[in-house]
Amino acid sequence: MNTDLDSLSTADLDALIARAIHARTKRGEPHPDKPPQEFEATLNPAWFVFLAGADSIVQFRHAGAGWISVAIPPPERAHLATMLTHHALLAPPPPQPAQAPPSLASGGGGKVH
Repeated sequence: MNTDLDSLSTADLDALIARAIHARTKRGEPHPDKPPQEFEATLNPAWFVFLAGADSIVQFRHAGAGWISVAIPPPERAHLATMLTHHALLAPPPPQPAQAPPSLASGGGGKVH
């Protein structure tokens, strides 16, 4: 396929990506079982979660592919929630901005009660 991607409009490029993703789902060769060691990631993507029957639908906005939707059944949803909670508790707290010490009220002898 000799397509000059730079010459495509954004809408045409989005349509090409969607067609390629759809075509890949129909291929007999599966994706690898393990994720790649090197990857590009979208930092803090927009996301949306809703129920569809018993499953949770999680949608992430990928910088290149647009909205990616994943259905997560209840057992995996519980596992994912546990792992995210675990990671949240392991992560160092974000740095807090320096705060000025509270001002003492005027009067009252300068004592804090």
